[in-house]
Order: sequence, then structure tokens, then C-alpha cells
Amino acid sequence: MRLVILPVTPPGAVAYAGPGFFAELERLHGRRILADCGEHAGDVLACLRSGLRLLRHVGPPERYERLAAIARALGGELRQEIGPPLLAMDSADDLPARCRAWRRAAPGAAQPV
Repeated sequence: MRLVILPVTPPGAVAYAGPGFFAELERLHGRRILADCGEHAGDVLACLRSGLRLLRHVGPPERYERLAAIARALGGELRQEIGPPLLAMDSADDLPARCRAWRRAAPGAAQPV
């Protein structure tokens, strides 16, 4: 069985770390990151300019639709939700034990394990 992992930033992380930080993480690790822009439209646009193409925005629906259209035009994807299944981790967590617990709860786990 193949496990697909999508790294997700903390909520609103683009506002304090900047899009360049996450763009460099994508480059270094060779995989996409779901960059959370919170409700800041400017952060979504800055991420798109930085080359990030997988973003989250939780602002008003009208703003979200306009930003999603811009992202699609640039080959990107804008989400409002992260989507299950979700394995919430902390740096102090025991990764193998948390993954085993997640596997027992998934698939279909709608809440963080």
C-alpha cells in the first residue's frame, strides 16, 4: 500500500514565514507543500508570484472565487479546506507511533489523529 503525504503549513504561516521560505522548502525537498495563506489575499498572490501552486485561503467566498480563478490560470490550486485524512504532528511526536495510529483510523478519518 502506498501512502501519499502532503506537507501542510500551520494556519496563516505564509504571513510570518513568507512565500519564499515555502518555495525554497518545495525546491529542497522536491515535493509540493500546501501553503496556508489564512484570509490574506495578498499572501495568495505573493505565493503565486513565488512559484507556489498549492495554496489555502479562508477569506470571504467572493474573494476566494476570484483568487481561485487566478490560481487556476497560473496552473495552481486554491483550497478552502485541507481535506481528510489529516495527521497532525508536532516536532516532539513519535513519528512511527503516530503513523501507526493514523493507519488504524484511516481511511475515512475526518478528524486529526
